[in-house]
Amino acid sequence: MVTLIIAIVGILILFLLSRAFGLDRNVIFVDEGAALDTLHHRHPDFTPDSSLLSTDRHSALFEDSSHGALGLVLALGDDAVTRIIQKGGIRRITALQDNNQVNGLKLYLDDVTCPEVKLYMSDYMRQAWLSRLQNYLGHDL
Repeated sequence: MVTLIIAIVGILILFLLSRAFGLDRNVIFVDEGAALDTLHHRHPDFTPDSSLLSTDRHSALFEDSSHGALGLVLALGDDAVTRIIQKGGIRRITALQDNNQVNGLKLYLDDVTCPEVKLYMSDYMRQAWLSRLQNYLGHDL
């Protein structure tokens, strides 16, 4: 019984320390360059010609229109996840709504490990990227 109490107290201390030092927060990309560095670290041959950093700075989207591919960077704890999305790799796109306000896009990907992505953006950027992302929708789904 004493061992169980010590284990619980130890876990609680680790939890409180991680909260106190901010280790439970997602990565925040300071700019598009930082997100692109993360993407290039894992996919060095990806050469985007347009980019979008989400307004919450936890995700970024890059397009390489010459090769018909999107680069996606998502904050996940103190690291980031990257994906290259080929044409047909997006199953569906919907408006992202919080408190009855449209403030971005939600992408449903054809990827079991990353099935949906929330991208927060301005209305202007949402309209601009929505037309681009239509090219990546799977038409057979």
